[in-house]
Amino acid sequence: MAAGVSTTDYFTFTPNVSSEPLTISCWLYAATLNNRTILSVFNGANYHRLMYLTTAGTALARSRAGGTFASAQQAGLTAAAWHHVVGVWTSSTSRQVFIDGSGGAVDTTSKTVGSVTSGDVATVINGGHTIADVSIWDVALTQDEITSLSKGFSGSLIRPASLQFHAPLIRNRLNVAGQSVSESGTITVEDHPPIIGAIAA
Repeated sequence: MAAGVSTTDYFTFTPNVSSEPLTISCWLYAATLNNRTILSVFNGANYHRLMYLTTAGTALARSRAGGTFASAQQAGLTAAAWHHVVGVWTSSTSRQVFIDGSGGAVDTTSKTVGSVTSGDVATVINGGHTIADVSIWDVALTQDEITSLSKGFSGSLIRPASLQFHAPLIRNRLNVAGQSVSESGTITVEDHPPIIGAIAA
């Protein structure tokens, strides 16, 4: 399975990430492209968030602090197709987003989010989308590692000592290693993209 999320059906989790550096990775399938959040880790009103936009199929790696945003972006998403999306927050002055292994320009705007200890896919605008193989690390992954992920390698195989959260979302597998994942509503089961080294139920 992969998890289909909407404004009422989603899951929340606790990835145990403190602050930058931070990497969020997942596969994304959107039937249509709208302004939507994919995944976020947050600290009250401040957060790091992966999202995508209708305009040119753009993905964002966004930080919010002090009531304003700083965003890195990369175009290349298309509707009704699986894409691999990665956000890398190296520091409070460095964020970058990758689509299918290709990275956009680094945004260097200073944003101090502070400790980020919980995550969600609750803030979904205008409907849902499908995600798979969600991973969060407490390091900034390298280009080679991101390329491996985009070729289909599971997040569980990349920098395992720094992997703080991994949800393969295969069949009934929402969480591993005792990490907490909670459903709200009913998560829709969708076809899963091929993943190399995925952890089966």
